[in-house]
Amino acid sequence: MLRSSAEGASLKGCNSEDPSGPKANLEGASLKGVAMEGSQMTGINLRVATLRNPKLKNCNLGGATLAGTDLEVVTSRKPI
Repeated sequence: MLRSSAEGASLKGCNSEDPSGPKANLEGASLKGVAMEGSQMTGINLRVATLRNPKLKNCNLGGATLAGTDLEVVTSRKPI
């Protein structure tokens, strides 16, 4: 999915980890507002990808390539 647009996509519970082969490659992808809750994204390539306000609760990004990634997380919590 090189340089693709997956804005608003749901990747909930997705498993991109393949112990016997290459890791998922989302280099340069636009992932604005993508839902990745509970996903196994170990080793995924997100190099120079755009992640704006992603939903990452319980998402495992261990070993992910994030060099040059534009990551912006917006929280809607109100101050106490």
